[in-house]
Amino acid sequence: TGDIWDRIDAAEVEMTSSEAAWLSSQEDVEYVELNQTVEVSATPPLENWGLEHLDIPDAWDTGVTGEGIDVAVVDTGIESSHPSLNVTDGFSAVPGVTSYDDDNGHGTHAAGIIAANQPSAGLVGVAPDVNLYAVKVLDAVGRAPLSQVLSGIDWAIDQDVEVISMSFGTLTDSTTMQSMLDEAYEDGIIIAAAAGNRGEGTLPDGRVEYPARYDST
Repeated sequence: TGDIWDRIDAAEVEMTSSEAAWLSSQEDVEYVELNQTVEVSATPPLENWGLEHLDIPDAWDTGVTGEGIDVAVVDTGIESSHPSLNVTDGFSAVPGVTSYDDDNGHGTHAAGIIAANQPSAGLVGVAPDVNLYAVKVLDAVGRAPLSQVLSGIDWAIDQDVEVISMSFGTLTDSTTMQSMLDEAYEDGIIIAAAAGNRGEGTLPDGRVEYPARYDST
């Protein structure tokens, strides 16, 4: 047995294919699905034109800087010593790793887009005054079983954050993931996720990834 999520009546269990088939046939079991792997969605770095394109400086001029808003970055962690970032709190769901510091770099990059706050170095994110929560679910190579991601999201919900950001994806649907995110949405949390870089269309050439595809996201 592994993680248990009372919030959505789901649990991680190790079993054979025949055992899974038997369990799935039981009247009291709603579904059984594989503990799939999710991974970061990244492209080579491009010129950062986004702030001007979205008129973000105009929002700053009206006082909209993210102050008082708690944002959970569910990713590879955040480098707590980074001079452009202020991390309020964090959590690691990676087995054997207690620190939420970033072992990969992707989570720190994502956090910087959201909340970098070092104007003297020309580094400012979309909402530089938010409270960052580092939720480390992906390992040093940017991969994780779905169960780790669920545990991280579960922790973020418990922190009463206003926003959950996830820059990873998979082409495989998951009832468990959708249930957890629906719970977050029902709690009033805004959920943002990477659509991926495949575009629309049929597999394998194009597809908006999960969890971005869910209605709650």
